Amino acid sequence: MESALAAQLPLAVEVRTGEPWAALPGAGWETQLSELLPWADALCGIIPAPHRQTLAEAIRRHRFRLEPGYAQVWVEADLVCGVGACLACAVEVSGGGVTRACVHGPVFDLVRLCT
Repeated sequence: MESALAAQLPLAVEVRTGEPWAALPGAGWETQLSELLPWADALCGIIPAPHRQTLAEAIRRHRFRLEPGYAQVWVEADLVCGVGACLACAVEVSGGGVTRACVHGPVFDLVRLCT
């Protein structure tokens, strides 16, 4: 998959992919993340909701702050109606608010999801 993605990107873009979340028991994903964060210009991932704050903290630890636009996270949500009327796709955002993944996502800036 990495080679298929790389073929569609400019030569200046380097792509490194990590192991799937489920394939790394325990803190294995955090170890892998700590190796990738220092050099990465951007981060895109699928992170389960309970671990998004852990990801934000890891970014702050390795990069000193979490900047808007640096980390994009795909949010798993039920996209039932496609217009947000049913609220099945409701996603909690930082500050206690709620947004709809089918209207404003399903990819969100990590800053918007974590404080």
